[in-house]
Amino acid sequence: MNVTISSDAEAHLLQIAESGDLLVLCEVAKTFALLKDIANNIRGEKYYWDDAKHNNSLLNSCSTLKGSVPIWRVYPNHLHCIALLVEINNELRVLGFCSQANLSAAEIQLIETY
Repeated sequence: MNVTISSDAEAHLLQIAESGDLLVLCEVAKTFALLKDIANNIRGEKYYWDDAKHNNSLLNSCSTLKGSVPIWRVYPNHLHCIALLVEINNELRVLGFCSQANLSAAEIQLIETY
């Protein structure tokens, strides 16, 4: 299964990465590595999400889009680079990236948009 990153999310991620701070770049790299791992291992298996619930340091879900679609926070403990991932119609989509400080506002915006 592939992970699709929306063009708006990609543009925002580039802004985050261009800050030049080493911590930020490490968070971006770790986030991409986990997204790749999710894409390679999920293969439509719902148990992947159940396992994720037991490892809140990598993935957690605290809100949903309309239609009860969970918004998964990828690396929710990161300060600068948290990916907001959803599974819609058996497709994984990153709808946004945000900092921990803007996490709630970013999720509210996604809920209102999707």
